[in-house]
Amino acid sequence: MSLVFAGAVEAISALNKKKQEGFVVSEEESSRTFMGNFMHVLNMLVSVFAFYLAGKCVMKGKNPFVHILGACCCGLFYIAYALAIGCM
Repeated sequence: MSLVFAGAVEAISALNKKKQEGFVVSEEESSRTFMGNFMHVLNMLVSVFAFYLAGKCVMKGKNPFVHILGACCCGLFYIAYALAIGCM
């Protein structure tokens, strides 16, 4: 049993060693990094716009808890909702 565990630990440490020593980034990894960064920035912009719309709805006298919670939890759907009910 411990021999199997030792083999697994050795395999994991060998994988970690390869990751630490490889400083060259392949095109595939670079592409994933760019796409990940792009999606992160896009998500931030959607969230900021959702909170902006939530603030406008609250200023019009709507329920602040519902609108802020909606903007926080699912910004993309909240933007569609806020535009549909006329908070703009």
